[in-house]
Amino acid sequence: PGGNWENLKPYQVGLIKGWKILEANVGNFPKITYYHSARDLFHGLELDRVDIILYGKLIGYAVMKELNIDNFKVLTPAFATKKMYMYLHKKHRSKIPDLSNALKQMKQDGTYNKIVSQSLIPYKKVMAPDAK
Repeated sequence: PGGNWENLKPYQVGLIKGWKILEANVGNFPKITYYHSARDLFHGLELDRVDIILYGKLIGYAVMKELNIDNFKVLTPAFATKKMYMYLHKKHRSKIPDLSNALKQMKQDGTYNKIVSQSLIPYKKVMAPDAK
């Protein structure tokens, strides 16, 4: 498959029920299997009930480590990407400028990438060679 959702149509695709962005793109395909948890999703792939699962790369590595699975291939480049956002309770609204500035600074000085790299070390066993 490539980056075109239609390329997934011939495959038995697994995804977690309620992930609206994914459901909007593949929910009407004839071969969709819905799961209620990441554990079930990955077990479906392990048991050959689905050909492909749609899940986040980094959190997927954590699930694979938890389930002691290291025989899956992560398809690269990413099939789709979405920006992720932090959410704060409205009572913390005044902290938004400080948090935003701190994150920008961390990305500029390399701290962000260092933290990401260090947090992935426990998952190296299950990570594909292209993982960073």
